[in-house]
Amino acid sequence: KNALTIKELNPASQVIVLYRDMRTYGYAEDAYREARLKGVIFIPYELEQKPQISASAKGGKLTVNFFDALLQEDVEMTPEMVALSVGIVPDGTEDLSKLLKAPLTDDRFFLEAHVKLRPVELPVSGVYVCGLAHGPKPVDETIAQAQAAAAKAAIPLVKGAVSIDPIVSVVEQEKCIGCGICASLCPFGSIEMIKVDKKRKAQTIAASCKACGICSSHCPTFAISMGGFTNEQIMDQITAFGNVKVAEPVEA
Repeated sequence: KNALTIKELNPASQVIVLYRDMRTYGYAEDAYREARLKGVIFIPYELEQKPQISASAKGGKLTVNFFDALLQEDVEMTPEMVALSVGIVPDGTEDLSKLLKAPLTDDRFFLEAHVKLRPVELPVSGVYVCGLAHGPKPVDETIAQAQAAAAKAAIPLVKGAVSIDPIVSVVEQEKCIGCGICASLCPFGSIEMIKVDKKRKAQTIAASCKACGICSSHCPTFAISMGGFTNEQIMDQITAFGNVKVAEPVEA
């Protein structure tokens, strides 16, 4: 788009784009084709042979040296102007991800809950992502994603309530001894210690529980169970599996 803008201001100008990777998906392909038709030259380069820019001592003219993979030879140019397109990198996402308990991609941008089903939601309920927090993208995609995130965030505000998954942890306070191991291990801070008849007891905050099962697996008195995965249900599954008889193959 920048090359097309230059061509509109000065059709006689020569624009050369040195690039390493280029993806012209969607309507960006139209801009690429138009730029090629208007005479913009695109030249790829390898990461091991990056273009070199130098300035002469007299007059300060810029010189660009690069290896043309198509011509298989070194090329030297003296352009009137050099524009550097810098990459976009995240800043401060690691600290914020620890605060929100939200995962990051390998490039340290926020990772959506599901690329197709929940593209503007984070795995943490009530937190949405859009724009450069999700990854480098053009302005039109940023606007569309921001509108989608705002619409998603407006749903619980309009309803006035949120529904939780039925697989959250449940504490049987009769068995709980108030040791606090579950509260200290919960990565989401979803278990609090309360007073019940002057005794410390654990209690699950269902709205923030993510059903990871850490509390249940570490409870010394087996006082915590997961919805749909209680100890009785798991034992019944093991028993049922152990009682299944496998038919032996019959020789023909």
